Amino acid sequence: MAKKNRWIKDLSGRFAAFAMPMYASSANYRVHAFDPTCDPGVLDLHQRGVFIFWHEFIVSLLPYWGWSNLTLLMSQHRDAEWLNQTANRMGYRIVRGSTTRGGAAALKRLQTIQTTSSLVFTPDGPKGPRRQMAPGALYTANKLDLPIIPVAVGLSCAKRLKTWDRMAIPLPLTRVRVVFGERIWIPSIDTREELEAEIDRVSGTLNNLTDFAQQWADGKVDQEGYRPQHPRHRKKILKGHWRAAIDDQPSSE
Repeated sequence: MAKKNRWIKDLSGRFAAFAMPMYASSANYRVHAFDPTCDPGVLDLHQRGVFIFWHEFIVSLLPYWGWSNLTLLMSQHRDAEWLNQTANRMGYRIVRGSTTRGGAAALKRLQTIQTTSSLVFTPDGPKGPRRQMAPGALYTANKLDLPIIPVAVGLSCAKRLKTWDRMAIPLPLTRVRVVFGERIWIPSIDTREELEAEIDRVSGTLNNLTDFAQQWADGKVDQEGYRPQHPRHRKKILKGHWRAAIDDQPSSE
């Protein structure tokens, strides 16, 4: 039975990795980055950081930032396996673990990966409560000396699932608005009071940015934006870099 379940999750992951980008292409998708170097899809400008966004917007963001040299921290829970399969096939690196399960091992892997890749957290995942930030992303950013980069999403029309996070599924032709905030550096934290203050500061910034993105999607604010490059174009660029790196290696003869 376990083998059959793994096969089903693998198949569902393959299908989702194929279908999600096609489905997302029907949306009116626009991006604004207060600092262009914060957008991981702009390969020539991007600088490393720890990206955070609320768990409910995974489906809105995943299709567009594949092959952007991003590493996702995902839960070890079996229910996350299909998402792991999907994200891996869409060009994301995956590290399994969370602040409550497999956290120490995950952090060791992140310490190695972060030298070449940005990291991605959903700070209210994997089980919530919704839009309440756990300290894992802040701890990791401070430990690795990387800035937090908040990412907000606004949707003009979406189907909300009856899950703990009220997962948002953008409907066709929906206005999807993504906003990359400015970098937030996390200072050394020595007391619980300092930790709570930082959580309030960062989560408040993310919530304010999310409100702004939603107002943009609803047409209540006038904000310029651009359509992100399709992941297949970045895939070609990265594969070209990989081939060049191999060709530049000295011959063993």
